[in-house]
Amino acid sequence: MTDEPSLNTRSPVHAIPVEILGEIFLQYLPVYPVCPPILGDASPAKLGQICSHWRNIAHSMPSLWRAVALMHCGAPPAAKEAELEMAGVWLQRSAPQPVAVALDVRLFKDEHRTPALELLLAHCERWEHGYLNLHNLDFAAVRKLLRSKLPLLRQLEVRLLRHANAEGTELPHPL
Repeated sequence: MTDEPSLNTRSPVHAIPVEILGEIFLQYLPVYPVCPPILGDASPAKLGQICSHWRNIAHSMPSLWRAVALMHCGAPPAAKEAELEMAGVWLQRSAPQPVAVALDVRLFKDEHRTPALELLLAHCERWEHGYLNLHNLDFAAVRKLLRSKLPLLRQLEVRLLRHANAEGTELPHPL
């Protein structure tokens, strides 16, 4: 017995061609490059919760997973860890599509800030759009970003802010 409720396979929704369902799924999401939430409403993950047929379709569509945001406020630490893990899954599913990424490190505990940036940097050759708020992040991580190859990049906004009393408030030269 499965945990999933049984659905009538003769239901009209099962007669819809996969290509049409895929287009409907794309319309469910915010317009790219706007990043949907990792979980919850407007997330492609929500589509996979309807039934196994929809989950299989959603998981086979890289375009559903190509906008990844790590910046949702108010989540408890355990949810932030799950969000980081799920973002890695999204980046795998989105391959080989160009991606939009968004990261606000202020919303992560110190120990998760650099791993969050490194996760996104591991896919930087596919970045097409990016927003990074690297507030008070170690400059070694910032330097890694600046040395990255970004062949598909069309738009990038980077915010760097260090507290006045923080050590090493200037980027070392050469980068």
